[in-house]
Amino acid sequence: TDPVVQQSYIEWLDKLILLGEAEIKKHEGNPEIQELAKEYLRTCKRNKRDFVETFNQDILSKFAYYAHKGNIELFASAATNCFLPH
Repeated sequence: TDPVVQQSYIEWLDKLILLGEAEIKKHEGNPEIQELAKEYLRTCKRNKRDFVETFNQDILSKFAYYAHKGNIELFASAATNCFLPH
């Protein structure tokens, strides 16, 4: 794992969390949109918590673990970059 990529991902999640908080304030008069923003914020916070606390910023070792157990199959393709956060 690359510490620069790990830190960049955390910073990206922090920006999404700030955006989610801003969207909640922005849509105070619209409960339906505000609820969507709240769900988005919850998801971003959960993703950050999982990456930092559950995976210890090393999600690749978890993929390797489950691949070794036969639960998932890893492969590269031309669309691999579609799954990255940037």
